[in-house]
Amino acid sequence: MLEKAEQGIYPSFAPLGYINVQCGDKRFIQPDPALAPVIQKLFEWYATGNYSLLDLARKAKSEGLNYRKTGNTIGKSTVHKILTNPIYYGKFDWAGKTLPGNT
Repeated sequence: MLEKAEQGIYPSFAPLGYINVQCGDKRFIQPDPALAPVIQKLFEWYATGNYSLLDLARKAKSEGLNYRKTGNTIGKSTVHKILTNPIYYGKFDWAGKTLPGNT
């Protein structure tokens, strides 16, 4: 797993807004066509400074952003995790290191 991560390939289950795909013998993540636009909007709304985390969670709910497995709507703690997760700007944390992802 560490070797895969050092190659810039995210070695785990795709986070919200991404999907796992297989291409030949390689597995990687790519933006989820349904959810990635909502994640992008979440960052845009946050950047305005006009919304609290709770407001952002409500806006995300109105746009259809739900957990994949349960279908439940995301809460403000998940919004915070999304906004602070480096995967959404092209890097990821693995084994105590922040590594660049392949795009």
